[in-house]
Amino acid sequence: MLSTFLATDESPGKMYALAVVLTLLAIVTVALRFWSRRLTKSGFAWDDFFIVLALMFTIATGVCMFIATAKGALGQHSQFDPETGYPIVDDRLVVTMHSIFASQLTQTFAFGFTKLAVLFFYKRFLVGRRYEIALWAMIAMTVAWTVAFFFANLLQCLPLSVNWSALGYTPEACVRTDLLYIAQGYSDIFTDGKTWRKGGAYILAANINISHKIAVSSILLLGALDVAAGIGKLVVLYQVVEAVDSGQVDMACTHPPPQPDSATPFPNSALDILTPTLYWPMIEASLGVVGASLPTMRPIAKISLQKLRSRTTSTWALFSRRPSSSLDFKRSGGNPESEKVPSVHSSQAGKLDMQHHTVSVTAVGDGCCDNRW
Repeated sequence: MLSTFLATDESPGKMYALAVVLTLLAIVTVALRFWSRRLTKSGFAWDDFFIVLALMFTIATGVCMFIATAKGALGQHSQFDPETGYPIVDDRLVVTMHSIFASQLTQTFAFGFTKLAVLFFYKRFLVGRRYEIALWAMIAMTVAWTVAFFFANLLQCLPLSVNWSALGYTPEACVRTDLLYIAQGYSDIFTDGKTWRKGGAYILAANINISHKIAVSSILLLGALDVAAGIGKLVVLYQVVEAVDSGQVDMACTHPPPQPDSATPFPNSALDILTPTLYWPMIEASLGVVGASLPTMRPIAKISLQKLRSRTTSTWALFSRRPSSSLDFKRSGGNPESEKVPSVHSSQAGKLDMQHHTVSVTAVGDGCCDNRW
């Protein structure tokens, strides 16, 4: 029986949603990154160049998912021949395997360029030969990792058509693909962990103010999401390898079909469990682009907080003036005009009263008989 981690009810709708949402998330994040660069006028550097490349290959991985779902059979169960019991290798199945093979190449570049974008981002503020040497060593390791696993995935089966004509596995034509995928998964997590963990040490040693260090270090902690996605992908790969080794999945249709009266069901086709191996790398690639871009968005966050604080202050000032106005309105007996009248008339009445007393005294002294005041 397949592991519950893999035996889920996948659907084309889920594949479409993951491909579109994760692609848009990466695009919006990179767009905000360049907007932040424009606000600060800090200029573009190698980290921005590599994040654009990472975004391009992340989009390509999403396109592979979309094509495998729209034109292929991703997110669907394999169709079996009722007479032979073997999966029906039709055009949709071939398109799906083409897409899976292509995504293995695009996701490798997406991971590699994202790591390079993070490492070159550290170069913006690193000071000291010691850190420069360590950083260039990690850059060299990342380049070697990307190139090695790109060609390892490209040449895992020869001729290349074996990757889609025999569901990616024939012992005579392919290397141990299970070991290849597991090795790539482990090394991917290792390099990701080194990159994000070293980032904290580099930032603490950088010549920047304390508040900036705290802000950037906090954002870098989100890089743990990328590592978590890599771990999820590795778990999926382990489950697939376990299912194949135990005979629960027939990768190349090498098992004989069951007899009509046999109680043993035909092993599951590879397509039934390969779907998670395509969308988990897409999750990791998208979150990697997001995590690599978030530290550059501090200016946008600062401006947004300033605007929010300004609006909050204005709103508070508006509400704080209302109680006195309401109290004056109540004192006026509910008549809006009476708020102005008493103040004006009381002032005039005081002046008139003073004039009354003054004029009256003068009139009496002069013996005038005019008593109008």
